[in-house]
Amino acid sequence: MPVTRDTPGYALACTGANFTGTCQEFTLPINTCVDLPANLTKQVTSFGPDAGSRCSLYTGHCNDAAPYFGGVVKPGVPDLSKTTKNFDNMAESFLCFKIFTAEDDAEDDVQDE
Repeated sequence: MPVTRDTPGYALACTGANFTGTCQEFTLPINTCVDLPANLTKQVTSFGPDAGSRCSLYTGHCNDAAPYFGGVVKPGVPDLSKTTKNFDNMAESFLCFKIFTAEDDAEDDVQDE
């Protein structure tokens, strides 16, 4: 199936480093804020979207004025405590967008925003 702007994306959030602990896979509409469920709110240590998606994690409800960590692409961030912002156990929501080039998916450096 070809990727279009309406193709749902996937993201994986886990409470442990290296995608361990309690994990949940999300099938999500693109460009829509997803509030983490209670068992993951402020408990996410690793997070990653599928190929073709770029996501930002937020404190609060996807508000750019609140602290956030952005630019997450596949394979994701295996340990948010080791990022320059130390976003470990801070995320309450996330927002993902589709990207359409293989070069974007191949980025191996996650950028703090």
